[in-house]
Amino acid sequence: MFRWSTEGLDITSTVKQVDYGRRLAWGGPAQGITAVHVWTFTPTYDGVLVHTEEPWTGDPVVANQAVLQAAR
Repeated sequence: MFRWSTEGLDITSTVKQVDYGRRLAWGGPAQGITAVHVWTFTPTYDGVLVHTEEPWTGDPVVANQAVLQAAR
């Protein structure tokens, strides 16, 4: 578990999955929103390709979908 803040939100997150060198997932709740951050690492000829996704759920997301999508 680790704590951090962004955009005025204080968040406590938990590591959900570690697949060393391939995938890392962590997430947690903040003010009614639950987010999961997923990082995928793919070796390439020149280095590593990193892909990240961050799905959000919760009533504030449903109520303010357009505003929260712009917060990327």
